[in-house]
Amino acid sequence: MGSVNRFLTLVRPRFVKSLMHFVLWLKDQGEVELSVTDQGHIEYLIYLCNEQTSATIFSMHSVNRVLATKFASNELLLDIVASGKVKNKARQRDLLAFTKMEGSSYRCFFEIYSKAKGHRV
Repeated sequence: MGSVNRFLTLVRPRFVKSLMHFVLWLKDQGEVELSVTDQGHIEYLIYLCNEQTSATIFSMHSVNRVLATKFASNELLLDIVASGKVKNKARQRDLLAFTKMEGSSYRCFFEIYSKAKGHRV
């Protein structure tokens, strides 16, 4: 189980960073309308991902930070779609599907919550 957590802790920030760059690319293509706040959230998530991928120490806290980052990414993508900022239905579907890859919001939250309460998953 530890090696799986280690692997996912390495993969998730790269995945989230790629997703955020994809959303920025969609904006540049005119397929997504982002507010200044949305762009700020995206830039902050990219910053967090850069911090996480450059970390040289792996710990339980690393796992929690990465899970929290994926949770935030999921919620941002959901909000962008739910608020009508994505024009194309296929793109809406794609962005929502990405919220289920490498950690759904529920799973990320459940893992963090369980660890905080002392109940390991």
